[in-house]
Amino acid sequence: MEQPTIHRSKKTKKSSNQQQEHRRRSGHDGGQDVAGASSREGSSESRRGKKAGRDTCGLLKEKRISGVKRQRVKCVGASASETSSRKRKKQNQRTADASQNKLGKSTSGKKRRKDLSLQAQFKLKLESGQFRWLNEELYSTPSERAVNLFRESPELYNVYHRGFETQVGKWPVNPVEKIASLIRKQMPHKWVVGDFGCGNALIARTVPQKCHSFDLCETNEFVTVANSADVPLDNSCLDVAVFCLSLMGTDFERFLLEARRTLKPDGLLIVAEVKSRFSGADADALSGPEAGRDERSVVKERAMQSGIASFKKILDQLGFKLLNEDCSNKMFVMFQFSKSQVSEKREAKLYAKFSKVKKVETILKSCKYKKR
Repeated sequence: MEQPTIHRSKKTKKSSNQQQEHRRRSGHDGGQDVAGASSREGSSESRRGKKAGRDTCGLLKEKRISGVKRQRVKCVGASASETSSRKRKKQNQRTADASQNKLGKSTSGKKRRKDLSLQAQFKLKLESGQFRWLNEELYSTPSERAVNLFRESPELYNVYHRGFETQVGKWPVNPVEKIASLIRKQMPHKWVVGDFGCGNALIARTVPQKCHSFDLCETNEFVTVANSADVPLDNSCLDVAVFCLSLMGTDFERFLLEARRTLKPDGLLIVAEVKSRFSGADADALSGPEAGRDERSVVKERAMQSGIASFKKILDQLGFKLLNEDCSNKMFVMFQFSKSQVSEKREAKLYAKFSKVKKVETILKSCKYKKR
């Protein structure tokens, strides 16, 4: 049986030809795509190679140091770490240097303070030695010696009074403050006061009464420079005369005569003196080195009472009547006397007897301070 003949139409044939043409073009274009891909891959590899070359150049560098060629591997990550490490080392070094400088400054500051402290201690010891020497001079020589000494060297007056105030500042009670309180509270405001050996004139500065203050140097505007044996006051012009730790010199009786001259009839004389001045070194000599503590205390008390009795006798001969005696304080004794009325004949005898300058200690001993 014959197979039927199939006739394709021109359209179908044309379609077939188009498909073949499409396949041909597709194959050609695919080759181009492959070639393009290969080209792109090659250029990528080329770029990677260049980059790798650059990295290699970055990793391997040659550095010339002192004419010697050295090869150094330089890693980018390691470089950042080394840089950070160097920064930390520099920072630590700066911190250490700052600490050292601060320590040096602190050490030098301590040294300077120590040097200043040593200088202050040396100055204090020097002034303490000068004070003890001045103290002995003022108590064991006539008052004219003190006048000449402070006139030639006024700075010694300040040295003495600084040492004196330091010693008195250690006492439970300052006698001049006690006397100022007594005048301020118990005496009429119209009274006139004379402060002989006034120091810094505390009485004149703290009482409402008119007060004449005398000393060998002028410490402030209240002080008049004068020897207590010869003050610029009229006769019988004072209601109160004060000697607070100021009966210094072997001629202290002349000070008391001047107080008598300037006091009004029945005028008040106030005297405060250190207890040891009434016994001096005699108590130690009498008790002996082998005596016990209680025995020495008894001997000193007896010597002090004997000295006080002798002092009161001198005041009686000078024309003063004892009104009150206060030995309650540990450091000093305070007396109150009144000016007695005497005849002109006896007055003349008083001045003839006690106006002479004595060159040796009599009743009142030197007030000696221990060396610290």
